[in-house]
Amino acid sequence: MKTLHLSFLLVSSFVIVACANTTTPSKQTNETQYSANTFQPPAGKAGLYIFEEGSLIRADNSHRVFLNGLALGIVSSSSFLYATLSPGPHTITLENSKVTITAVAGQNYFVREKTHLDAGGQILTSTLSMETPAKAIPLIKELETME
Repeated sequence: MKTLHLSFLLVSSFVIVACANTTTPSKQTNETQYSANTFQPPAGKAGLYIFEEGSLIRADNSHRVFLNGLALGIVSSSSFLYATLSPGPHTITLENSKVTITAVAGQNYFVREKTHLDAGGQILTSTLSMETPAKAIPLIKELETME
């Protein structure tokens, strides 16, 4: 009986630790989804798109993205994240790469996540960089929104 009780406690502690370390991105509201699809941020806000274009080499790539030190969500191959920003400075972080922007209400900002692979297809690192609207919008229209 003691063994069964100890096993239950051990399994329970693993479940609690796993749940404590998991951050689930919040569901998008209808207003947020509309803004993401129309590229028109809500009044008084800026729009932020973080995207990764699809890769033929490696499709199982996903990375946790942080906005101002808080988990925003996970971006993976052929997907994008969308967030609205208050005007002012913001930092987007992915692993050892970061981009800082000063958001202006009514503007959109596009950040591309790019994965760098070695010759064998293993991930070396991922980086963030700003992208122009002319390049980003056509790509984002083809990607899947991560919620």
